[in-house]
Formats: sequence, structure tokens, C-alpha cells
Amino acid sequence: MLDHVQLCGPVKSWKRAQDPSNGKPKGFGFCEFESAEGILCATRLLNKLSIDGQELVVCIIASVFGLNFIGEKNVC
Repeated sequence: MLDHVQLCGPVKSWKRAQDPSNGKPKGFGFCEFESAEGILCATRLLNKLSIDGQELVVCIIASVFGLNFIGEKNVC
């Protein structure tokens, strides 16, 4: 997933949520880009992209931290 995100621009931070009981990745993660261009690119290119039969959903979260949501489930 990080490879896909990095295609949109320089990534400041990336965190993929994991199940604490078994360490397996959950269906969402958080990405912070270095610039607004990365956010816009991810929204245009990655939103609704099919990866391993799952539709990717990209949500922009306006917060104090400037985080962007990248997830495999439609939770936005």
C-alpha cells in the first residue's frame, strides 16, 4: 500500500493499523503527505482503485495534524 501512496508524492508519515491480537494489518491506514499536491493526487488517482478485490477509499481529514485517511472500507 505504501508503494501506491508514494506514487502521489513525498510521504511525511505512514501508519497502517494492525490488529493487536495477531499483528495482521487492518483495512485502513493514515498517510500524511509533504504537500497538498500529494493529497490531491491521492484523492484523484487512488480513490476507488481496486486492490486485491477491495475498493480503496481516500478521505481527506482536516485536523490539527493534517492527516489523510487511506482505507479499504467505505467508512468516510
